[in-house]
Amino acid sequence: MITGVVGSSQYVVPLSSVKEVTFGDSTSIGVVQPSSDKITYFVWDAGLYKIRDAQPFPTSAWTDFSGVINNVTNRNANFTYENGRFLFCAAGENKIFSFSNVSDSLNTVGITGANIARWFPPMNAWVAVGSTGRVWTSTDGTTWTSRTAPTSSNFVTLATDGTTLVAAGASGVMFSTTSTDPASITWTSRTSSFGTNGIRALHYSKETTNSNKWMATGNAGTAAYSSDGTTWTQKTTGAPATQAVNGLTYHMGRWICVTTATTNDTYILRSDTNDPSSTWTTVSSTQTAEASRIFSDGKYVLWSVIGGKLKYAR
Repeated sequence: MITGVVGSSQYVVPLSSVKEVTFGDSTSIGVVQPSSDKITYFVWDAGLYKIRDAQPFPTSAWTDFSGVINNVTNRNANFTYENGRFLFCAAGENKIFSFSNVSDSLNTVGITGANIARWFPPMNAWVAVGSTGRVWTSTDGTTWTSRTAPTSSNFVTLATDGTTLVAAGASGVMFSTTSTDPASITWTSRTSSFGTNGIRALHYSKETTNSNKWMATGNAGTAAYSSDGTTWTQKTTGAPATQAVNGLTYHMGRWICVTTATTNDTYILRSDTNDPSSTWTTVSSTQTAEASRIFSDGKYVLWSVIGGKLKYAR
């Protein structure tokens, strides 16, 4: 039996009551993103190249999103739902798709290499980052302006605490900004503590009792935590050095991450307290290969696996 993570009212504990929902067929590979209302959930089916949605989750069937996406074959596309819009970054096809609800049509913008976008309140704008350190901003999610790049290395992840925006990626690069004007972003290089290991995921916890609210994970089983998003300390989570820690989230008082592997079982791990500097527990080491993304909307924790399945737990 596959074990997993289940939430109580205060913390996540390892129990064997993980549930599974089917969103596609045996060729499907999913990346899930719940909307802020915790009702509508979207999956990018990278096996069949479709966006599917379910409302309400998890009881309803998955249906194809009305705004059809054609010729997108990037498995690592990213969803973002912030400030009332969904943004779908498909770097391999050099496009950002945006829409506001399940019945909305897609707005498609050609942007070379955008990997991920986040809403940054001090700027009152979205910031997108991507290949060769590229940066763009948008105040409406549909019109994007290229900005000065702080590095030539690839950015793959973004996170914000509401005042600081942190971007990270290949070869352990990390930059932060507190700029308020999209037209004049200035970036400060940070020592990530990852060395040359690529950073795959960044996350910020809003929990007030947690002193170390930032966490990052990356290649070779690496992870680090920070109290301010600027000074980082490496942390051993139990992830094997042969796998990348590609998925990271915070759910009901615990940090949870998931590794990626193509030929081996992957790992789900969680912190034993709300502070990522605490000890960590291996929840499961028998997850299906490529369980590479994990999310929390405060109600469910969800992660995607191959074969048209999503795992979820409370």
